Amino acid sequence: METWQNLGFTPPGMLVELAVAAEEVGFDGVSLPEHLVTPTTIMTPNPYVPAGGAGYPPETPFIDPFVAFGAIGACTTTLRMLANVYVLPLRHLFVAAKSVSSAAVMTRDRIVLGVGIGWLREEFAAAGASFDDRGARTDEMLELLERLLRGELVQSTSPHHRFAELRITPVPNMRVPVLVGGASGPALRRAVRADGWIGVNYVEDALLPILARLGRAREAAGDAHRPFQVIVSRPPDFDRAMAQRYAASGVTGMVNRPTIFAVGEDATIDDHKDAMREFVELVRG
Repeated sequence: METWQNLGFTPPGMLVELAVAAEEVGFDGVSLPEHLVTPTTIMTPNPYVPAGGAGYPPETPFIDPFVAFGAIGACTTTLRMLANVYVLPLRHLFVAAKSVSSAAVMTRDRIVLGVGIGWLREEFAAAGASFDDRGARTDEMLELLERLLRGELVQSTSPHHRFAELRITPVPNMRVPVLVGGASGPALRRAVRADGWIGVNYVEDALLPILARLGRAREAAGDAHRPFQVIVSRPPDFDRAMAQRYAASGVTGMVNRPTIFAVGEDATIDDHKDAMREFVELVRG
């Protein structure tokens, strides 16, 4: 099972250093969450926070993941980088395509694109983006993004994207894997059409039924034997036995919680490395 280190909620000045540390202790990749803006007033309930509320302080430093990945890629050699997750329908298609393609080129094809349709209505309103049709727009964007990232000449007359023939340059040498977050029926079907599924903040009892639904969706699509990634975040009571159960249920990668939560902002880099090693040992035995 792959190991991923979440670098979210970390002061931006520490990101590159912690990413280098993650590579040194054996992680397969690092991930970054993101929001475009943080509205002062948030009334929309966060579906990933059972206790309610936004789920993060207003001063949380959500750095643009693809900018951060460019910096991390320059200082690492094998580490992959996952946007977990990028709120795709908040962006113009071409802005998203340019960000992803540029980061993939600059990191020598080590980007993994995790996408979601977003939950924060106030963020969409602030950005002038439509909220109610974000699922349909995401479906179109994913199809067009795939073609743009291959360097194809693309034109579109779809309901939400109409443009004459064009291309994006430069483009990656290798295909950018796309993973989809969300547990609704449409989200799981969207994931089946992509390269994998991302699960965020699920305890085991909630996760396993979702994985069963995901498996049925893959079978219904006739796609159950295609390589497929399932990357989920570490629950609070995580241990080696749970890692084994997750692997048996089809999980291919585990994301460690930000080490800053475990060791604090004043900890040394060695403290962070120790927290990282503990997770790797739990997952791999």
